[in-house]
Amino acid sequence: MPCLVCGEPNTVKSHLIPRGFVRRMLEDEKSAVSGNRLNDDLMMTQAGEFDDNILCNAHESFTQAADDYALRFYDRCTKSRRWVPNSDENAFFVKNPQPQKLLKFACTTVWRHAISSRYRTFDLDLGPYEATLRSAIFNNKHIDASLVLMWKERKFEEMKIPLIRSPYKNPQIGRRGWSFETVHLHWHVAIGSRISPLHTPSLRAEANDPAIVVNLGEENLLDDPSNFEILRNMLDNSS
Repeated sequence: MPCLVCGEPNTVKSHLIPRGFVRRMLEDEKSAVSGNRLNDDLMMTQAGEFDDNILCNAHESFTQAADDYALRFYDRCTKSRRWVPNSDENAFFVKNPQPQKLLKFACTTVWRHAISSRYRTFDLDLGPYEATLRSAIFNNKHIDASLVLMWKERKFEEMKIPLIRSPYKNPQIGRRGWSFETVHLHWHVAIGSRISPLHTPSLRAEANDPAIVVNLGEENLLDDPSNFEILRNMLDNSS
């Protein structure tokens, strides 16, 4: 299948979420378990999911700077955060010298999953915004979008459970809104004017340096109903 941007017939392996996030999730483990809510496929992975029918080498390389920036931003969240004064540790500052790179990473992650044949059945519903996202990612065109970041550490029976969760539609943040997770960092990106009041100017990570990350603290993995189907399929398949 040719590159979806330029039509170049030779495409390359494109990680749907950068492999660096998988490495940060693994820590000392050798591999991670991958599953989804629509079927009981169970896969062990060391590098995460990829699609080799999306982009040519030139356009895959074009996304690298934003991917690398997102990884460095995540590392700053873990190593050099500063608590927002009088927030009771409900929010922290993170250095963010190139805010638009965070938005580009978030948009690229949503776009990659939406057009990948691996995720067609999940219907991320880009609608007319597919071309808008593509132009913003690969032609640096302005996009009317906002990004809010949150930090949440999931636990199960007192053990931390790092997760990478692929993008899903999230109407709570906007008519065209999507969320995804990279280990403990949650990304909420919305396009257009119909967005949640949560996306206030001070919380918009694509426009602020430092960025504010909302700290949601710890949560039991099973307290989130959206995890049930994924976990059930994975557990059924492993038994």
